[in-house]
Amino acid sequence: MLAELNHRIKNNMQMLHSLLSSAVRETENDVARDALHDASLRLGAMSAAQQILYESSDGARFCVEDFLKSVSNNVRLGTDKEITITIVEAGKEMLPNDQMMPLALILNELITNAAKYGAGVEGVGRVRIGLTRQGGTRTLYVEDEGPGFVFTSGSKRASGLGLVSGLSKQLGGSFKVDRLSVGARCVVQFPVEKNSEQQSSLRLPDHQ
Repeated sequence: MLAELNHRIKNNMQMLHSLLSSAVRETENDVARDALHDASLRLGAMSAAQQILYESSDGARFCVEDFLKSVSNNVRLGTDKEITITIVEAGKEMLPNDQMMPLALILNELITNAAKYGAGVEGVGRVRIGLTRQGGTRTLYVEDEGPGFVFTSGSKRASGLGLVSGLSKQLGGSFKVDRLSVGARCVVQFPVEKNSEQQSSLRLPDHQ
């Protein structure tokens, strides 16, 4: 029953993704086109993640490495930048499915942001990602080779990094941006097990 449910969710997400992609092509309003494109990328990331869950052995957990490959490839195909995405650190560890959608949206936003601001004037860039575990803490990171930036917590909910910050809190974790000698390193840290009082369902964070 769980496999059938995951299959139906996957199909519905793919249909919605196709409808949004069609709307992006048809609209003539630049603002609407950008908003629809962002929504399409986010839904595409969720659909790519759901595909991994559907293909997993028990339908309730997902493999870190497969997840990173699926979601990052979806983002790469959806951007107009020529980016190379390298998975630096990942493993065969299985994560619970209630962490999948927040992580998919977070990874989508961070790679999209890295492609947008980290690529050079020719639209070419390299992005490095990883998801590691040390003790009771997991760390998801995305690195680029752009000019770097400083993240402030006053971003609106709809903005990419504001969404990342809110979803990180939903996972019981935190979000920060470190400057590198070349580029930026966006880091999301969250506990291996969420507190029992935290809800497992995905919800958009409130305004920051």
